[in-house]
Amino acid sequence: MATKKNEQNPSALARLKKELAEGNVGRLYLFYGEEAYLKEYYIRAIKKLIADGEESNVVYLEDKEVTFETLRDAIEEYPMFAERKLVIVRDCDILCPDAKLKPVAEGMLADLPPWLCLVFYLSEGSFGQGKVNKKVEEIVSQHGLMVEFTRPGEKELINWIIRRFAALGKDCPPKTAEQLIRVGGGLMIKILPEIEKIAAYAKGRIITPDDVEAVATPSMEVVIYRITDAVSAKQPNTALYLLDLLLKQGEKPLDIVTAVGRAVRQLYSARLIKEKNLGAEEFMSLWRLKSRYVAQLILNQADRFRTEKLREGVISCNEAEQALLHSAEEPQVLLETLLLRLCEG
Repeated sequence: MATKKNEQNPSALARLKKELAEGNVGRLYLFYGEEAYLKEYYIRAIKKLIADGEESNVVYLEDKEVTFETLRDAIEEYPMFAERKLVIVRDCDILCPDAKLKPVAEGMLADLPPWLCLVFYLSEGSFGQGKVNKKVEEIVSQHGLMVEFTRPGEKELINWIIRRFAALGKDCPPKTAEQLIRVGGGLMIKILPEIEKIAAYAKGRIITPDDVEAVATPSMEVVIYRITDAVSAKQPNTALYLLDLLLKQGEKPLDIVTAVGRAVRQLYSARLIKEKNLGAEEFMSLWRLKSRYVAQLILNQADRFRTEKLREGVISCNEAEQALLHSAEEPQVLLETLLLRLCEG
């Protein structure tokens, strides 16, 4: 299924942009992917076209609120003094419906009323966690639009950063925008608050590298890279300091161990790719990375590890994640133990 969606995404996003630019809003959408900023942007665009500030014709359902009855009622109820209504369902993966939602998914999605726009909005981590109902997937593909919102490429992100600063009355040189990406990561949703902080801090019209360095908070993915860098250099004190930094920033232990596990798996796959005399292109394709710079950083970092050590690290990360989910032990202790274990050998 992943292959089908990956192939669909560019044309699906282009179709979504075209439809909304022409003022045409469909009846059924499924938004997924890690770039929450773009998902929220297109939700606002759809909302403006349908409701234009009138909340009486917008229905919000969250994961735990979604039952057969609530979803059926939201679909069937007529709009109030308007041509259309919008229903936004968050974090309910309709492609993997349980027994209670199956009748709605299979019986109603193919024949939604003309006044309705139904949007399933899936946060990162809530998509593809169950068994896919092939019939529902086919219905959504035929009668709706599935759009994956991935992180933008580096050039697109740099241009977006420059535009966001310009909207705040500041000029940001491309090199400074690159620096912000190195600190804030590659997700718009993470970079936007950093842009606002830096613009408020900067005294001059032109944003400088010193402005970025002074107030930008490193994103979790950047700190995770620094942790793996410390692990490769066998610097446990540095790794533990960076872990403490993430916890003080309010990052959840489970999110941290998941991110560390992903980083270690990337390093392991990078080692295997290099052993096969392959390079950045293959690594970018495997992990669906858009930045060659990031891919090369990981490939270079992988040179500092033995393949067997990384394989053991993958296992240790999986064990730590399970322990966080099921053990009564203090989460910080589990994370510290994991990092110390990764630094060994």
